[in-house]
Amino acid sequence: MGELKLIIPLPYYQFRIQTRRFPGVVDSHKGRETTVLVVWGNEMSARVAIAAALVHLCGCITVNAAEQCEDLDSRVRALIYELTIPVSEPSPAEIQNGKQSRLFREIEELGTNAVPSIIRNMDSRAPLQYKYIALRNPSGSGREEVRQYNPELVVDAMAAILNQLTGQHFGSIETSIIRTNELRDKTVLGWREYLRYQFHKDFPSACGK
Repeated sequence: MGELKLIIPLPYYQFRIQTRRFPGVVDSHKGRETTVLVVWGNEMSARVAIAAALVHLCGCITVNAAEQCEDLDSRVRALIYELTIPVSEPSPAEIQNGKQSRLFREIEELGTNAVPSIIRNMDSRAPLQYKYIALRNPSGSGREEVRQYNPELVVDAMAAILNQLTGQHFGSIETSIIRTNELRDKTVLGWREYLRYQFHKDFPSACGK
């Protein structure tokens, strides 16, 4: 890979900020080579060096954050797809401790950063193998330690997880006794409108839209 240089001319000197790729050093993010920041020059004040380094590093952080959000979107999409593949040899234990339950937990544990990705991918009308989802009440809220629902389709379960993560609901398809496609359409639309107009006000540090 090439090198990125930032050259700032000053009255009596100039300096460079340069990143280099070292093929023998690999970081934990996708196994990519580690970027090392090198700053050098002559007669450079500590303040100028630090300020320039921060400018460069902020750019790196922004790129990394965008990549992480893209990875999160792919992860959510893959988990939701896995929910549509039934277990070949189901058993009673599968309901609460099997693959479907594990996938629900993995999606929930992605946290509020994953809310935009869940909303974008929630509208799967594939049937769930088990019409059951259990979500722990936040500490100190609710009378029950675990909230239990009986979603029929993937979209119903995603609405329950979104309610768990944000405290919002749009149509309550996760709790409705009678669920129609019209109600699901309105619920999905409600979540999309929430993402567009309100979510980032509630969770400003979450991934982008």
